[in-house]
Amino acid sequence: NQGGYHSDPSDSRRHDNHLTSDTWLHHDNHMTSSNVCRHDNHVTSNTRMLEAMNLKKSSSTPVLTDPQMYRLPRSFALPIEGHHKDPGGDQGMGVAQGSDVQPQQPPLRTVPVVTSSLSPADEAHIRDLLNDKRAMLIPIYQSSVHGYDPVVFHKLCDDRGPSVTLVTLSSGVCVGCYTAAGWYSRGKSVCDRRAMLFRAKRYHQQHQQLMLTAIQDDEVYHIYDDPDLGPFFGSEAHPTLRLFCNVYNDKCAQIYEGGPFEGSDLLELFGTDRYGPIEVEEIEVYDAASKFPVILDRPWREVPFNNQHTIIELIDFFVGYKPEFCNIDHVNVLLMGPTGSGKSSFFNSFESTFKGHITSRARTGNGASPTTAQFRRYGIHPTFRKAPLNIQICDTPGITKDNFSCNDLVYMLDGHLPDRFQFPTGTIITNRSPGFIPESNIKDEMHCVALVLDATAIPQPGSAMFKQLFELKQQIDARDIALRIILTKVDQVCRYVNSNLSNVYRSCSVTSIVDTVAQTFHTPRNYIYPVKCYEHEINQMQNIGIIVLSAFQNLLYAAESFLEDRDVLIATERKIRSASNVSGGSGSYPSLTYPVRHRSSSDLAGVPRERTSDTVNSNSSSAMSRSLITRTMSLQTQ
Repeated sequence: NQGGYHSDPSDSRRHDNHLTSDTWLHHDNHMTSSNVCRHDNHVTSNTRMLEAMNLKKSSSTPVLTDPQMYRLPRSFALPIEGHHKDPGGDQGMGVAQGSDVQPQQPPLRTVPVVTSSLSPADEAHIRDLLNDKRAMLIPIYQSSVHGYDPVVFHKLCDDRGPSVTLVTLSSGVCVGCYTAAGWYSRGKSVCDRRAMLFRAKRYHQQHQQLMLTAIQDDEVYHIYDDPDLGPFFGSEAHPTLRLFCNVYNDKCAQIYEGGPFEGSDLLELFGTDRYGPIEVEEIEVYDAASKFPVILDRPWREVPFNNQHTIIELIDFFVGYKPEFCNIDHVNVLLMGPTGSGKSSFFNSFESTFKGHITSRARTGNGASPTTAQFRRYGIHPTFRKAPLNIQICDTPGITKDNFSCNDLVYMLDGHLPDRFQFPTGTIITNRSPGFIPESNIKDEMHCVALVLDATAIPQPGSAMFKQLFELKQQIDARDIALRIILTKVDQVCRYVNSNLSNVYRSCSVTSIVDTVAQTFHTPRNYIYPVKCYEHEINQMQNIGIIVLSAFQNLLYAAESFLEDRDVLIATERKIRSASNVSGGSGSYPSLTYPVRHRSSSDLAGVPRERTSDTVNSNSSSAMSRSLITRTMSLQTQ
């Protein structure tokens, strides 16, 4: 049969019963090798051969430059119009039972092979630009094979992580477009600080350095990920390159002046002298994720997923939890993080476990402006008991460059803000702000801080958001308050986690993000907890409950460590006072329950101020601890 083979004729009777429209990907009578041959869980040798050529190609393997056509077994052939199965069912198709006429054989359809157009030198050049020697660069989409349909594009390219889109123009110029955020049909613009546009192929040596990189600003969006559009680089408001724009025909792209990229001249990159529509010869998308293993053999953190007993144990832990130190009745956990990172969603997901349904008490959103406008102190009231949990979760507005200063954080940490405190617009919080608590104690202070970050948009070192977060972290560290990091939306960084949340601690993509956060924020890896919150779900999911409760359990452990240290500090202070009274000392020592400081900008910057009559010296817990230890040593010497 010259390039194919036929299965047994008796198999042909199955082709009308078992082949559904979902098995095939139609576009101009072409089918991809990844979507064909799925019926009855059979995989033919032809399919294995195609997958081997596409997925196991190395630089030493000859590259197939022309689409190769392969025949499929007759049992997988598409039915042609007007051709129906014989009612008898056993004598072939369209032939009456008992007839001497041979059954008519349906025509065999052919499957085009998706091959790479990149030479080994081109692949090496792209890997150098991406700074990733392990990038696979496996072809997953070609417009000449799959057409210019956005639905087909997203079906093949979504949930794959980083990708490179090659745009070959009619002039021969080939431009590469890289996104680390990947395509997920989010329906919104996405910030991707690693996105770039570059000259992809080495047909001119002097053009290799043409490249535009993403503007390093967390409030700038670099790709527009919409299920109704094709590849779109730039934001909806400030586009740079739009494909599948169909201005004149399908083979048309649109380039725009401006956009969220900087570096080389955009017109020079595309080899044209004007903005607007430009004719495209071919569009290819390559999977640019790092080479296997994508999933580790063993998880790097042991959490028993898919286990009802696990979630029951976690619920029992929270129900029976009570602080052991400092004689307080509840623990305060502060949630803070950039706008849209998922602070309120994290609280709602935690509370949902104790309500029996998904709650939305904390307002959530996905816009650029903060959804939470007040400082909230939430208690958790389980439906199966009258008494609330001994936990108070404090939610804050999203951090932006204009609305969250170190001054605000200090007042939160010291317990001077009541529930529903309204943040003043355009000014900082002062002791004269409405509702401000002049004096606070250990019961009002924060005992643990959870910094909530979006795993798909980690602030990069040097950015304004990173600098602001690092300054806030220094204020927390100065008070010896436990700081932990919650990574939300981990299901959007790895398709294996998206399909099965129990893979979260086996995913190499999640592991890489945890390592990056640990290095940039100078935080141990066991202080970082990847989670997935309820977002599109309407029913509770067991594994979401397990991973959220497990993360919150570690927040309570951190708070207990802080309270234990504070309890030791209080006991030490009492001993010093007692010893001082016996020895005739003045007994004037700093109290752990202290009134508010009137902070100025110089005080927040760490510049020492003279002590005034209305200001009490309330240094951080670490400084107080050092002072008490010094006095204890002095008394022992006496």
